[in-house]
Amino acid sequence: MNGRWKYLFRPVILERGADIYYCDEIDHIQRTPDGFKAVAHGTDDYDVSVILNGESVEDMECTCPYAEDGHNCKHMAALLFAVENGEFEDEPEEDGHETMEEILSSMSEEQVRDELAAIMKEDGRYRERIMERCRKTPADQNDIRRIGRMLENLAYEIGDRGGFIDWRKGSEYVMAFTGCLSDHLEPMLSRGEYMSAFEVVNKAFSVLNEVQMDGSSGEHSDIACDLEAYWDRIIHMASDEDRDKIHAWFTEMQKNSGSLICGDSIETVLENSFDDVRYLRPMLEEVKQQINDPGLADWRLKANLEKYRDLLVRMGLDQNEYESWLDEHEDRVPVKRIRLEEARSRNDTESEIRILEDLYRTEKDSYDRYRLLKDLLKAYEKKKDAVKIKSALFLLVTEHKGGTMENVHKLRPMCTAEEWEMIREKILAANPGMRIDIFHEEKLYDRLLRELAGSSMETVEAYRKDLQDLYPHELLEMYLLHLRGLSERHGSRPVYEEMRKYILAAAEIPQGRQPVRDLVHEWLNRFTTRRVMMEIMREVLREI
Repeated sequence: MNGRWKYLFRPVILERGADIYYCDEIDHIQRTPDGFKAVAHGTDDYDVSVILNGESVEDMECTCPYAEDGHNCKHMAALLFAVENGEFEDEPEEDGHETMEEILSSMSEEQVRDELAAIMKEDGRYRERIMERCRKTPADQNDIRRIGRMLENLAYEIGDRGGFIDWRKGSEYVMAFTGCLSDHLEPMLSRGEYMSAFEVVNKAFSVLNEVQMDGSSGEHSDIACDLEAYWDRIIHMASDEDRDKIHAWFTEMQKNSGSLICGDSIETVLENSFDDVRYLRPMLEEVKQQINDPGLADWRLKANLEKYRDLLVRMGLDQNEYESWLDEHEDRVPVKRIRLEEARSRNDTESEIRILEDLYRTEKDSYDRYRLLKDLLKAYEKKKDAVKIKSALFLLVTEHKGGTMENVHKLRPMCTAEEWEMIREKILAANPGMRIDIFHEEKLYDRLLRELAGSSMETVEAYRKDLQDLYPHELLEMYLLHLRGLSERHGSRPVYEEMRKYILAAAEIPQGRQPVRDLVHEWLNRFTTRRVMMEIMREVLREI
């Protein structure tokens, strides 16, 4: 297939379709006599099909609510991604039933009109969509206000009586909101009524920022992405004069965008959708002024430098001034970070190491130092520099609490026996959480036993078989102490099952069987009213 089919979908829908395809949420993909069909998985399972005419898409169908409202849905896009990549099978033999296409082709024009009229009477949403798509007169202010009211009312139709959308209704609200927009905006755009469409999108943006919605699953962002895509289309359709008016609206909205839930969308459109030099030039001058502010935070400076470079590229200007600025400010951390990214992009490991070492020397934050050191280790490993690999590993496991046993295992073979004893003690001091693993691997069983004394019984059990022949008395005391504590807890079957588990484990310790039996007998005499416990303890006695 050629890639033209992708233009049948709005960008956000195409992206969601790609997610479905790459997450293997579409299967049973089969070739049919006139196209392809599949099953897509989501809130429900949906049957989706496409009809092809050569390389072109002639028709598409899906049983999801979004497609039933007449839209090209993400499931259709997912199927086309699969077809494009050749992931389909031939359809089994036909069962003799007529397809929808065959039935439609056999209907007379009068039958189609009658059926369509019946559907429009039964379904108000479908009636409105047909009337909107087939109208001859352009949309006016009354239409814009009516669409705005429809968007506002969705919260009360889908949410609670106060118009609040909770997490259970979030996806339904997104689908209804974007579906309503598509029903009205697509016909406007196809008729060239881009300024009316602009007013509708602006109203939708206002509603989105005012709706009371949980939004924890990204519902605000999903709708905002749809609005950004419409704004982008409108901006590129508009005349120069109207584009100036649109830009003025965004510039005014930018002043208060920080107080809006979806205010980032204003910045996104301003930065990415206005490509004319007359809009980009003021942005470039503003960025140049900002990067020379000595009080600018490092993270903001890096973001502005990236924006500076992007603006130069979009305006077709030479990047010498950008490179000169970087050269003059090489001592700034954001500049070093940019140079680091450049070194990695050209696979210049030596420059990467030099910059990382410089950043590591000057970094004060312990977590950032740890991350830089991990990056340095990877770079040293690429260069196969054994001396520096050993040095980086030593620092990772002795100076940072984020050391891992993987690093310990890499470091140990690189050390002499004398070195290792000294390094091991430094590791133990810096990383208490690694003590048990190191004591066990080093067979320092006396120290392992002492460390286990403060651990959970589940952890003790993991090392019991290695220790029970060396320290039977000490281990048995741990188990008996834990079992006595369990017996004092409120009785329940999970507690009694845990008692069974540790009684059987303690009985395996040398000389442990009799003390355990004595404890069980003590309980049988003491807790006679705990019927479930009594039953389990009698079973345990038979086992030991």
